[in-house]
Amino acid sequence: MKKTFLTTAFVVFLLFCVNEIQAQSAETELNQIELMKNSLGLWQTLVNNDTIEYWDQQQYGHGFIVNAYQVVQGKTIPQHIKIYSFDPRIGKFKGYIMWQKAGFATWVGAFTTEMKYHVDFAADYNPEKVWGSFDMIFTDSTSRTHLHFVNNKKTHEEVFTIVK
Repeated sequence: MKKTFLTTAFVVFLLFCVNEIQAQSAETELNQIELMKNSLGLWQTLVNNDTIEYWDQQQYGHGFIVNAYQVVQGKTIPQHIKIYSFDPRIGKFKGYIMWQKAGFATWVGAFTTEMKYHVDFAADYNPEKVWGSFDMIFTDSTSRTHLHFVNNKKTHEEVFTIVK
């Protein structure tokens, strides 16, 4: 009886250890909030000869707000607003994006390395309903590349540089 109890206790202990080890990932080992601070400020990309797109990112506690807009021939046109916050339970950011003309989406994202941030767009944050993704890859402290995908096909790419 005592041997069975000790064996059961040991197996339960091992299960807890294995679960704890599995819960740790590269994403939770990276300091997500500190890495996201590298995105703070005003970033720009040239869309075409007369259009520049700006992403103005500010911190709000453990969350962030991005106001994206384009300047076309001197006229400012809103593009989208993103609001997101770090969820320590999953070790990722959860976000909401609202486009000025085309609705909204929910997403979950995290830095997978110190230089790459990956987002999955998913209906109601459901990882089984991913329809698109976004990668933000930092080339250095003043430049980053944005890659956009829908149904695993790249739709477009942008290079942003820091303004201030």
